[in-house]
Amino acid sequence: GRSGRTDGRTPQVSNVTGYCMWDSDGIGFPFTTRFAHFAGWPEPDQEWSTWSEYKRHGWDTPRFLETLAAFEAADGFRYGDPYPDFVESFHRLRDLGVMSVVVTDKPTDAGVEDNLAWLTDIGCVPDLIVRSRDKTVVLQYAELRHLPVFGIDDNIGHVEALRGAGVEAYLRDMPWNFESDMPRVRSLHQFADIVTERVSA
Repeated sequence: GRSGRTDGRTPQVSNVTGYCMWDSDGIGFPFTTRFAHFAGWPEPDQEWSTWSEYKRHGWDTPRFLETLAAFEAADGFRYGDPYPDFVESFHRLRDLGVMSVVVTDKPTDAGVEDNLAWLTDIGCVPDLIVRSRDKTVVLQYAELRHLPVFGIDDNIGHVEALRGAGVEAYLRDMPWNFESDMPRVRSLHQFADIVTERVSA
């Protein structure tokens, strides 16, 4: 499948207590508003109400994918203000000894490089960043098999697949995933609380 690996810096966790799969778009990076501005949609700062929001604007999937490629080529993934609770939650887990693995389904490796540069700018350099549509790839990098593996994503299918593979994954509440009964959190602070409780037990 489409899977590639781009290392961040040297792993910054010495006493590893667990692993965390972080999604990027919709978890840390404000993709919906950034893309909506780029696309010229009205009310671009409004959160999307559905996963396929582009259809509400009369777009078909090819047009969305073409515009997504243009967005990436224009450094769309390079800049943007992170979700308010992302930076603090990322550091809380890092301070607990939880290794961070960002798994992102960017169109090309260039988008992953921009994603890593953006994470570096906001002070959240992951131990690893991987380009993959399959988020369970995190298990390949969880080398200490006895330690817990966590995950946070806004995509229902990804959380279902992670849970099915044995990852303690959670949906982050977003308008486009409310129909799922998968375990979820209202905020990344709540997610960090859960991980803290698990690794401190």
